[in-house]
Amino acid sequence: DDTLYIYEDFTCTKKVEVKSKYFKKPEPFIDDSIRNLIYLRRYLFNESRYKEIIYDKYNNLIYRIVWLSTKFDKEDGTIKKRNNWSLLILNRDFKIINEMYFDSDEFAPMVVPTLEGPMIFYRAEEEKYFNTAVIYKIVQNEI
Repeated sequence: DDTLYIYEDFTCTKKVEVKSKYFKKPEPFIDDSIRNLIYLRRYLFNESRYKEIIYDKYNNLIYRIVWLSTKFDKEDGTIKKRNNWSLLILNRDFKIINEMYFDSDEFAPMVVPTLEGPMIFYRAEEEKYFNTAVIYKIVQNEI
């Protein structure tokens, strides 16, 4: 769902459409394939999904992580382990000011707000370690 539902005191006060330019409309899941793990894995890679919403108190911005439709089989014959993703950057009025695309082989969808901008971690060779990150300075121009 592209819509963000804004609540105050447990009441929805506002609905805002916040759509990723990379989002692909989901296809229906075939019900009789629920036990087919190969189908399920391919389905999860082929379908985009909206994930976390993060508030950046330092820059008064809102980040929305989007898992993107990603080709399961790579050109070199190997299999992709995770979905590519994007980071939607919204101002306080929920207007999109930028969207950044990330290859999941290079960047993990871990976003930490900092004074300078969002810090995003590179994937380490050893997947259990995240040892390097990059901080992006956000230019606030609405798209």
